[in-house]
Amino acid sequence: MRGALPDFLIVGAQKAGTTSLWHNLSRHPQIHMARHGDAGGQREVHFFDREDHWARGIEWYRSFFPETQCVQGEKTPEYMALPKARERMARIVPRAKLVILLRNPVTRAHSHWNHLRENEGLLEDFGEAVDAACRAVPGPFELLLTRGDYLEQIRSLLRLFPREQLYIAIAERFRADAVSEYNRVLRFLECDPSATGYESVHVRGYPAPMEARVGAMLADHYAESVEALRAFLGDEIPEWQPREASRLVRAWQRIGSATWRRGRGS
Repeated sequence: MRGALPDFLIVGAQKAGTTSLWHNLSRHPQIHMARHGDAGGQREVHFFDREDHWARGIEWYRSFFPETQCVQGEKTPEYMALPKARERMARIVPRAKLVILLRNPVTRAHSHWNHLRENEGLLEDFGEAVDAACRAVPGPFELLLTRGDYLEQIRSLLRLFPREQLYIAIAERFRADAVSEYNRVLRFLECDPSATGYESVHVRGYPAPMEARVGAMLADHYAESVEALRAFLGDEIPEWQPREASRLVRAWQRIGSATWRRGRGS
């Protein structure tokens, strides 16, 4: 059966809490979130960024979105970072709303490295990885830094989509007041905030800590782009100040395994 197309996409950033947001949106009675059933019900479809999925065509993509009265969405956080994905989205779903979560690029890079280390068997320590990325050594470490250059990615999206179709949130604020932040997303999607509560999901924690020296190196690398982002958003983003960022790093490190917390709110 010919399906619909998504009304919204969670497009980034990678390692910024998009899984928790997907989980809560999938529980909402007015929302249908796509799953990639071919891979055991994974949360990410990867239509616009993966060549093998793109080659399957638009009808394959439509199959994830049944004809329904629900608001329909999908999550693939790589979309925001990749030019080909941004351009393909603009061609196929030009009216879709885009939801973006931005996490402190320093802690995002550390989480991304841990992900690569555990899932792809990387042996280099984080300091070596950051040093290689800063020197633009070809390889997987390039992504550690470029995925955190948010403003360039957002500006590229805005050349393709009108500003009113983008919703940009600071990931750390979900940790401070998840219910309020989640409800803002629901209002952007024109869904009822009172229909469900919010369920905080810590997908996992990584045991490998970040050295202060490496954190300082990353903070220096991102300083200019973060200031430009603050000016662009009109938001000081105090959660990304060095002292607050250090506290958040320690909080993330204390999460040694997946834990679930349930919260309520309207």
